[in-house]
Amino acid sequence: MAAVASGDRSAPSTQTAQLTLEKAAKNEGLTAQVQTASMNVPTRVYIQIAAEDQRARAAKLQMALQNAGFIAPGIELRKDNSPNNTDIRYFSNDIKKQADQVKEEVLKQHFVVTKDPSNRDNGKVHLNQIEVWIGKDENASSTLQ
Repeated sequence: MAAVASGDRSAPSTQTAQLTLEKAAKNEGLTAQVQTASMNVPTRVYIQIAAEDQRARAAKLQMALQNAGFIAPGIELRKDNSPNNTDIRYFSNDIKKQADQVKEEVLKQHFVVTKDPSNRDNGKVHLNQIEVWIGKDENASSTLQ
């Protein structure tokens, strides 16, 4: 579980831990144990950008999220599947409050968020994970401060 919460999503140990958690999710008793343990895992916020010229603004957002107590490990360029508008996604109802807090930080950094964070729970266990997808329509220089 710690591997999923602390590392690179493409690392073999992280992938193995994720598969283990997915199998555990099918066992009700184990699911309850995993949920209890996951409360001790800090919320991670992954930031995806649609264009390289958004990286400077995303870095300011990353710093703001870290100052607010979130773990924001990096910024990933995702040209091909980024939404047009900035989108905040979470993967468990247990962290909706944190997703709303992330939205507030995103708004403070002058990104345009036109809808509430969306729950993308697909049955997999994502330990306290939130994603911020910076939209293609976000101007790289909008209110850089």
